[in-house]
Amino acid sequence: VIDTPSRESAEYRRQSDALAAASAGLQERHVQVVTQTAKVFRVRLVGKDGGVKLDRGAPVDVPTLFALIDVMPMRRSEMSGR
Repeated sequence: VIDTPSRESAEYRRQSDALAAASAGLQERHVQVVTQTAKVFRVRLVGKDGGVKLDRGAPVDVPTLFALIDVMPMRRSEMSGR
């Protein structure tokens, strides 16, 4: 979930561009990006169990997101089933 005061903000554009460049990895991990208007920029990673796994007030680099996702139990189960 990306909260942003504006889709024109530098933080939002940086996060959005990074995620767009990693679209294949996002699809592989079943990531859905939700953007909503808010007073301040914030990025949250919500697991399939509904729990918040990451909550930051600045853009998060894709390797950090993928590392967090890849150690989650459901993701590890998906990866071992291949």
